[in-house]
Amino acid sequence: MQWCGVVFFLGAFFLLPSNAKASCAEAAAPVNDFFLPYYDESGVKIWDARGSSIEIAQGDGALRIRNAYVQFYGRENAGKSLVAMESASALLQLHPQRHISGTEFVHVTGSYFAAMGTRWTFTATDQSIALEENVQVFFESNLHTPFSTGDKGAAMDHGGAFTAISSEFLLISRCDDELIFDFLGTVEVRSDDFSMACDRLEIHSHSELYTLAMGKKIPGPCLRNMRAIGQVSIEQNGHRASADAVELFPNEGVLVLSGNATLCDENGSAVAEQLILRDKERRIVVQQSGQERSKILLDLP
Repeated sequence: MQWCGVVFFLGAFFLLPSNAKASCAEAAAPVNDFFLPYYDESGVKIWDARGSSIEIAQGDGALRIRNAYVQFYGRENAGKSLVAMESASALLQLHPQRHISGTEFVHVTGSYFAAMGTRWTFTATDQSIALEENVQVFFESNLHTPFSTGDKGAAMDHGGAFTAISSEFLLISRCDDELIFDFLGTVEVRSDDFSMACDRLEIHSHSELYTLAMGKKIPGPCLRNMRAIGQVSIEQNGHRASADAVELFPNEGVLVLSGNATLCDENGSAVAEQLILRDKERRIVVQQSGQERSKILLDLP
């Protein structure tokens, strides 16, 4: 393989400095200012990778990138970075499946979140990112729940507001320009006075810090909905809840507890197959054995 000018290899273009030597004897030497863009069938750039240098790694058939920086781009707004990730060292594997991986610390950022961890992999086929150890994620939004106190508009104020999540594993995938965060293993969530623990948490998020209302974009929570599964427990403002599964819709302030659902506070407690809490209606819907009845159970804030 010649490391000179533009090299086309396995469907990808490597853009290298013009002063790079082309001789095979020097091909194994590090090449500075590495840049690799990747385009779809219509010629639109969907991701790229760069680094301060690249060289053939010893013994594993991969290429080692120093000071790696990887971005993938939005489809609706071509050319705008959707996610970027940085790490001091990474391995680029071109065959049989293109992916970039590393064992060192990685920092992943988007317009409304920052994530970090170790032992990571970026898979080029679907532009997904897996963090396998020491996962920490921060979203620029508080969680609006039926138990939230104060001005509900505060959930839409991103100045200083955040939700922190830790877990043993995280997969960030995309559906068009929407990002999906799938946390696994000892998941813990904290947002202002809200805390939740579960075995698995899936979050669907907006690609921008807005929500749609009457056909217009207005500032709003970046987290569209959250689904927690397995030994879910929640605490907030003196309220405690648990269930096999929980769904939270921050935009609407709706909380759904399903499977062995329990809810208690200083005024009493409830146990049901499903409990639905709606902030705007200030009520709880209790469902048992397919029959639904509504009653005021808590004096929701």
